Amino acid sequence: MIFRKISSVEPVVDHLAQSISKHLEKGGEVLWLLSGGSFIPVQVEVAKQLNGTNLSGLTVTLTDERYGPVGHPDSNWQKLLNAGFSLSGAQLRPVLENKDLVQTTGDFTAYLKSEFANSDYKIACIGIGTDGHVLGVKAESAGVNSPEVAISYRAEDFERITMTLAALKLLNEAVVYMVGDDKHELIRQIAEEDVEPIQQPGQAIKTVKKVTVYNDYKGEAV
Repeated sequence: MIFRKISSVEPVVDHLAQSISKHLEKGGEVLWLLSGGSFIPVQVEVAKQLNGTNLSGLTVTLTDERYGPVGHPDSNWQKLLNAGFSLSGAQLRPVLENKDLVQTTGDFTAYLKSEFANSDYKIACIGIGTDGHVLGVKAESAGVNSPEVAISYRAEDFERITMTLAALKLLNEAVVYMVGDDKHELIRQIAEEDVEPIQQPGQAIKTVKKVTVYNDYKGEAV
């Protein structure tokens, strides 16, 4: 796990665009998993850099989604679209399908299993909340210890459909973005302590093969 200290999003955008492009240029099938929240504008800029190249080998979906009808205002996918996310030539796969929660979760789980098995390179954008949640997995929730790659559950804020902590081990790379004074103690804990994921799910990023944590607190300045 590498920590990089940043003062702008440019190093994050460049890292993601270069990693995805490199594996596409090799002729590989790339799965890019998107996050919501503060990562949205970063991912929009990455897409702008990638547009204009051959994206036929790129598949894009979410790490997690808030359940509801397609296009509802709290949807991570809708927020990405509203921010201008677009990738011509790539395969874009939203989570929501206007089906019930059980069917939507089952379809997303099956889709992820297929993509994890068939993609040559799997890279995820991951944010970690101030409460330590990662993906859509909150402390003491079903996604912490589930052996499935995705689950759904009712949190105090949304009905969530999310990759599980177990799915992190199937990634080739994770790029984590977390900035703000309110994240500094959390960054320190992830770097220096081994808190049980049931209490702090963000600790599970340590299980990914390659992790770069872009932040404004710790690491070599880039």
